[in-house]
Amino acid sequence: MTTNKTYSPDVRESAAKLVLEADQPIAETARELGVNENTFHTWIKKYSRPKKDGRGHTDEHLYEELKRLKKDNSRLREERDLLKKAAAYFAKCAYCWCSTSLVKYAWIDRYKNDYPIARLYRFMQVSTSSYSAWLKRPLSPREQDNQQLIIRLKVLFEQGQAHMALVV
Repeated sequence: MTTNKTYSPDVRESAAKLVLEADQPIAETARELGVNENTFHTWIKKYSRPKKDGRGHTDEHLYEELKRLKKDNSRLREERDLLKKAAAYFAKCAYCWCSTSLVKYAWIDRYKNDYPIARLYRFMQVSTSSYSAWLKRPLSPREQDNQQLIIRLKVLFEQGQAHMALVV
């Protein structure tokens, strides 16, 4: 035989807020607090509704504003992260002979799996068609020579490391 527990409205509202703000699933929080998961869903539905004041007005606009601000905050956080990565990338390329456009395309190519590609285009102020053309363009003779030099330098570096290991 199960007994129905009764909880005060304050406890229900606090528990609903806790569940909504927790970084864990509702079921896990329910188990930890010893409350039925369906009960939590009911409390969340009831206590997350906009409240009415004495004049019958709701604070629904505040919930909408909060939702919009959270979305903006997430976008701004992502843009901040992009700026940090871009600054580091461009600082590294500041002393090379690359054109700025090529560095932008290479940067987009580097982070295209980490961020929405449309946001990267907008952030770097490049068009989709110019990036696509860059991807399809064959390497210039100078870029081919550079690639060969890079490969040769890596081989020499590894040989030097192997030699250093033998000396030590």
